Amino acid sequence: MRVDLKRTVSATAIALFISAPASIFTPLSPDIACAYAPADQGRTDANQLLNEGIQQFRNQQYEAAIQSWQEALVLFRRINDYRAEAALLTNLGLAYSTLGNYAEVVNTLEPALERVRSFGNAQAEADVLLHLGVAYRALGQLTEATARLSELADIYRRQGHTEATLDVLNQLGSLYQQQGRYTDALEVFRRTLAIAPSIENPVASINALVNLGNTHEFLGNYEQALSAYEQALEQAQNNDFGHAEAVARGSIANVYAIIGQYESAATYYAQALAIQTALGDWRGMIISGNNLGRVYNALNEYEQAIELLQSPLELAQEQGDRQGEADAFSGLGVAFQGTERYDDALTAFETALEQYRALGDRRSQAATLSNLGQVHHRMGEFTQATDALEASLSLAQSLGDRTLEGKILSALGEIEASRNEVDGAIAYYEQAFEVRESLRVSLNTLPAAQQEAFIETIERDYLILAELLRQDGRSDEAQRVLDALE
Repeated sequence: MRVDLKRTVSATAIALFISAPASIFTPLSPDIACAYAPADQGRTDANQLLNEGIQQFRNQQYEAAIQSWQEALVLFRRINDYRAEAALLTNLGLAYSTLGNYAEVVNTLEPALERVRSFGNAQAEADVLLHLGVAYRALGQLTEATARLSELADIYRRQGHTEATLDVLNQLGSLYQQQGRYTDALEVFRRTLAIAPSIENPVASINALVNLGNTHEFLGNYEQALSAYEQALEQAQNNDFGHAEAVARGSIANVYAIIGQYESAATYYAQALAIQTALGDWRGMIISGNNLGRVYNALNEYEQAIELLQSPLELAQEQGDRQGEADAFSGLGVAFQGTERYDDALTAFETALEQYRALGDRRSQAATLSNLGQVHHRMGEFTQATDALEASLSLAQSLGDRTLEGKILSALGEIEASRNEVDGAIAYYEQAFEVRESLRVSLNTLPAAQQEAFIETIERDYLILAELLRQDGRSDEAQRVLDALE
């Protein structure tokens, strides 16, 4: 969805970039309008450099444009022309953004923001906030990105720009998810769902439903997640939106994978991948290909998973998609672990973890640390295993990821059992039991087959806990655990 709020430049306007990028987090190279008409001939040199920079920018001579604008900035500052200074800082920020130099974007646009606010120019302020949000997110400074996009959403709302507001709210919700602020994300996505019908754009409603479902999924609210995704799928099919249909199918598959219905998940992922391949949607192909590989891992078909994951890995590397590349390495790590290629698994997981950290993806960091811990355990390296799992547990709990938390607690219990530390093992397995029972509450209204599939994913851990309790002379507690499997 496009945030594209063009404004008319008056005869006295300073040169400012005036159209936002097609995607809020993928800056493009919009034209820079200039109609500055100095009354003082002493400004001629500065004005000439300003216009030269604009022409150089249009000709994609970005370094030359930066040089011209930096020289013009010095001259305008000498004559205390603060509006021109704001314009030059803004233009420089845009040029740096185009070159991907986000640290310099921040260094130039933060002072520009202060200037344009002092002039009461809301549109210029919105332009600057937009590119600051882009830069901060690219730098992994998510708190700052969230703050700037929140301010931007308020400006668009006050101006009555509904579609632009929706676009920014969707990105804001995504940032909340990335930071583990799921309650805030739910609130934002509910706002987008309420606003979307007013612009008569079905894609906006579909996006809102998918984002809402995604947040419910993170929180373990699987029934609500499936409901939102299925509504999104129906709307996408009714409007013949292939891309949106693929996203909805992939999202439904995510839930099926979580609750253990791996065959259904594989079917939906394959359907999504087929649509995305037909559309030439390489980002979607990477996501669905990685997810399909992960499902085959869950089905213990590791060699097929390794084969499947090669395509998304190569495509991600070709396109410079670091998230997709990290996800592929993560999936390969699981497959290597399943085939007892532990050194290869460690290399894959460590590569993925490094990339997730660079991206600021805390949820994926937690999952990868958990996987690293389990590989170290298989290699008999209990200290490294415990360290990795405890770091993973801390992240999962801070994110509110109950599904992952349950898995990590069971893994820690398994390590304690390997050390013959029965009390420690029971303590961890009991915590995992309580977490998983809380998750089952959200499954009560799902079909029996889906509830049973989830139970199959936790059955082994419950049986281990029951046996440990029985050996410890706590038969009544053991029976309670076994009854939960009925």
